[in-house]
Amino acid sequence: MKVRSKAIMAALVLVGSACSDNLPPNILETTLLTNTADTVGPYMVTSVVMDSDGVAKVEILFSVNGANPGVIEARAQENDIFSGGIPGQAQGSLIAYFVRATDT
Repeated sequence: MKVRSKAIMAALVLVGSACSDNLPPNILETTLLTNTADTVGPYMVTSVVMDSDGVAKVEILFSVNGANPGVIEARAQENDIFSGGIPGQAQGSLIAYFVRATDT
């Protein structure tokens, strides 16, 4: 099993993966959230996730103001699209997030 993560901040960054006998999932077209006055949320994050072996799990990991990360399950929509919502946060919060996908 391989895992691939894609960090979202000022730029997209691929983060390491474990060794295995197959390739990790490809994470593409991830939503880049922008500043908002919305404190209610959720802040929807969508990614295209593809893997020739199938996708077992897609998660959105997020941190608010540098705190320990929370994890949201991204649910399959259609055509390899997965999405999940980061809960609303107080004004002035900085949310860092990335998408992690695991193949079957």
